[in-house]
Amino acid sequence: MKKIKNTPMFLMLKKLYPHSLAGQFIWLLLIALLLSQIITSFVLINERKEALTVLNKKGNLNRIISTVRILEESPTEMHKKILQAVSSENIHYWFKQPKANQIKENSYIDKQLINRLNKFGIKKLVVLKNTDVEIKRNKSLHSKKFNFNGNTDRFSPHKQFEWNQIAIQLKDKRWLNVASRFHISPPLWPLANIVSITITGLFLILVAIVMIRRITKPLKQLTQAAQKLGCGESVESLEEVGPDDIKTATIAFNQMNSRLQRYITDRTNMLAAVSHDLRTPITTLRLRTELMDEGPTQDAFLNTLNEMQAITDSTLSFIREENSTEPSQLIDLSALLDAICEDLAIQGKQAKLISENSCFYLCRPVAIKRALNNIIENAIFYGDLAQIEIIQSPSQLIINVCDEGPGIEDKQLEEVFKPFVRLDKSRNHAQGGMGLGLAITRSIARNHGGDITLKNSLDGGLTATLSLPIIELAQ
Repeated sequence: MKKIKNTPMFLMLKKLYPHSLAGQFIWLLLIALLLSQIITSFVLINERKEALTVLNKKGNLNRIISTVRILEESPTEMHKKILQAVSSENIHYWFKQPKANQIKENSYIDKQLINRLNKFGIKKLVVLKNTDVEIKRNKSLHSKKFNFNGNTDRFSPHKQFEWNQIAIQLKDKRWLNVASRFHISPPLWPLANIVSITITGLFLILVAIVMIRRITKPLKQLTQAAQKLGCGESVESLEEVGPDDIKTATIAFNQMNSRLQRYITDRTNMLAAVSHDLRTPITTLRLRTELMDEGPTQDAFLNTLNEMQAITDSTLSFIREENSTEPSQLIDLSALLDAICEDLAIQGKQAKLISENSCFYLCRPVAIKRALNNIIENAIFYGDLAQIEIIQSPSQLIINVCDEGPGIEDKQLEEVFKPFVRLDKSRNHAQGGMGLGLAITRSIARNHGGDITLKNSLDGGLTATLSLPIIELAQ
């Protein structure tokens, strides 16, 4: 089976086979149509062939009856000339006594001939097996001799004809031998059949394309909406139309989307309310602390309040990012990274973009810029230098940011993505932020349908990999 799948013919057919639902419906309909038309045409051609065969046989029977009638009503000395006159390419007559081993059982059409000959007083007719008989044609009509042996072999010059031999006993007891043939039409496909199949096929394909696209349009809209929802975009309720199966799926999607949006809104509002409500007591405590006598105690209180304020502000920032409704735009990520590197260079920080080719991507620009800023600034803060590389494939976009810092212990590579988690001891003793940078970055990546991972490099340093799916979203 594996050998068959690897053959060029199988690979070519696999490439030609449509992958969309509408394409597969049309493909299957076309195959079914062609098979039905071929079978129908085959049956009609065979019926036509049988009808022509019966017609030819009846024509020969009428000629035989006429010949017998002429022979019975004419003098015996004229019989030889009569037989020469009535013999032709398709029927031959001669007088000869049939042998016993030549006779075979009469067929239905031969019985018809017997019934008609009985009217002329002829009572006996036998059907002969195919034997080697030399028939001399009338030289005035034909210029050749041939041996008739009933040959129906495919290489025979008579392969398109079927021969029958019969012997009729006349009133004078002589036996009249008759060898007749009728034309067998080859199984040709008339041009009318081919034109009919083609026109019918094209018409049905056009109808199928219109109907199938109409049926699958709601499914396509559902797919696009699911992709947008998976990439963190806000999705409106879909119109519940189409076949019952697709309509049911659309209703379920709308219900899921509504519950999901309601859950996100309730959670965001709750966290925002808590963070906002904390500002008032923090401000009150700050005012009271400033009224205290200056000294170590006041400084300790102020430091604690500043930390609480920073945590509150970071939480609100994180919530805003989680609930972002920024519209997607097609941007050049290479140009965006160039701009980030230039801004950092003005600040005296080292960031270098290795990739130079343009790379367009459909995303939320402000959110993506924030995520890239977080990764690059972390690389510079902990590793002095950030080297950026863009790798693009048909299915995803990968941005690698490498630094030359001390790295992180493998067991803690996932911990740093949790909110408010800082691993300063694993990097260095410099003071960092509140531990929300990477959490926000992962949230942005996952809202785009991607993710971010960290990996220690073999030659030192840490590599942050931001992977984003390439998806055609509805515009």
